[in-house]
Amino acid sequence: MLPLFALATAFVVPSMPLVPGRGVHRAAVTMTDIPRVELPSAVTDVLKEQNLKNPNELDTTAYNEYSAAAIGATLIFFILPLFDITGFVGDFIFSALIGGGAAAYASLRKDSIGEYGNKFGGIVMQGIDKGVPAVKEKVDELVKTIKSSL
Repeated sequence: MLPLFALATAFVVPSMPLVPGRGVHRAAVTMTDIPRVELPSAVTDVLKEQNLKNPNELDTTAYNEYSAAAIGATLIFFILPLFDITGFVGDFIFSALIGGGAAAYASLRKDSIGEYGNKFGGIVMQGIDKGVPAVKEKVDELVKTIKSSL
C-alpha cells in the first residue's frame, strides 16, 4: 500500500501563485478527442440509480476527462506489478477492471471525489496532447526512412 501512496504524489500538480491585480492567462489548448462510446440504457439506468453522471450526456471536454481518467488509471495499474499472475492479457484485463473502473467511477461521481477524478483525467489528457504530436512526428520520420530505403 505504501508504494501506491508514494506514487500518488507524482500526480500532484503545484499551483501557480496568483499575483494581485493580474488575471490568470492560459493559452487555448486543443485537446485530442477520445472516441465516444454510447452506453446502453441498461447501464445508464444503473448509473442513474447510483446517483452518478451519465457519460452519454457529458460534453466533449468532460467526456475526454472521464475517459482519460479511466485510461490513465488502467495504465498505472498495468505498469505496477500487481496482477503478475495471469500473463500480459490477464494483467491488462485486471488493470482495466480495477484501475480503470475505479477511476471511471470516481470521475462520474457528483462530489469532490468526482472533481479530483476529472482533474486526474485532465492531467492525463495534457500528457496525451503533448505526447501524440511528438509520437506522430517520430512515426512519420520512420515511415519516410523506410520508404527511402526501399
